[in-house]
Parts: sequence; structure tokens; C-alpha cells
Amino acid sequence: ATLGSCMGCHYSTYPPMNYEGLVDQDSQQSSLKLIAPNSAEDSYFLHKISGTHLDFGGSGSQMPLGQDPLSSDDIDLVVAWINQGALLE
Repeated sequence: ATLGSCMGCHYSTYPPMNYEGLVDQDSQQSSLKLIAPNSAEDSYFLHKISGTHLDFGGSGSQMPLGQDPLSSDDIDLVVAWINQGALLE
């Protein structure tokens, strides 16, 4: 469900909203990586979905835009995935 909340708007964006376009890639809004494997706290993606992105040099609104924020359980899943290396499989 989490990824579906993103893909509605980010399906054809640059950088692409896919694994290669997110993991270990520089954010264009912050000095953080979009997703920094093994470090959720250093991942702009986490801050953007948590609403803390402005504290890290980001801009704009919390994601997903125009929808309810992700549940704490969904955010916890993202944190765990990133902290376990953000592996594709």
C-alpha cells in the first residue's frame, strides 16, 4: 500500500520513482540521500513521508500530497527496510 501512495503522482518523474532512482541517490531538495541504505535518519524519503523534511533543508509538503499521511506502521516498515540495507529483495 505504501508504494501505491507514491506511484499515483511519481510514476514518470525524474529521478524515476523506482529502486535505482531512489536508493543511494542524492536528493535535489536536501543534502541527504533520497534513501541512504542502513540509515533511515539520513534518508530524505523518510523525512518527506514523516513530515520532518523541512528540518533537513527540504521544501514542499509532506507526502503523499493530497492524501492522509502514511500510518505509523507503514512508516515503521520503511524505516526497518532502509535500516536493513534497503535491499531490492
